[in-house]
Amino acid sequence: MVNEQKVIILDVAKIDIIVNQTGIAGLDAIARRGDLFMFGYDARTELRNGAWYKKQENADLFAAWYEQQDKAGRIVKPDRLTRADRKKYDPNDKRLMKKGGHELWDMSTRKFMDENPHYDIEVMSGERDFYKNEIRGTRDPETGKRRKIVDAPFSYTSLKKLMGKPVVDPDLDLSKEH
Repeated sequence: MVNEQKVIILDVAKIDIIVNQTGIAGLDAIARRGDLFMFGYDARTELRNGAWYKKQENADLFAAWYEQQDKAGRIVKPDRLTRADRKKYDPNDKRLMKKGGHELWDMSTRKFMDENPHYDIEVMSGERDFYKNEIRGTRDPETGKRRKIVDAPFSYTSLKKLMGKPVVDPDLDLSKEH
């Protein structure tokens, strides 16, 4: 049986851009695109490592928003990544590259998608590699196409396309600044 709930998964590295350009109301409008919003321990760790979150006012703003979402039962919290998960969900070893970062959000998202194919999942990111979802250097012998990291259905929205949505959201009253 297919669960009709839609889960919004937002690239953690884009939260600061969204909040800076549309305020916390913009983040809320994006999360409301679905029934649930995925944000677990690994996503929180990646967010805390970013410069935006290190400003106390931003950390407080996000924490208050998160708590409100959590109390409403809208947050999905996947399990923490294990060492085996890190190998499985980052087979291209991007997490080990100097400019690759820790890739916690990416790996956590892939694991969640792999373990929860019954959800309607929408991933919002600016990362092309995530969308491509391919293991470098491997091909499926039957199709000749590159093997997928995760063979689970998901829709993908780029950050550029996503940022146009809050501007026309009827429930979002953006200031002139935003």
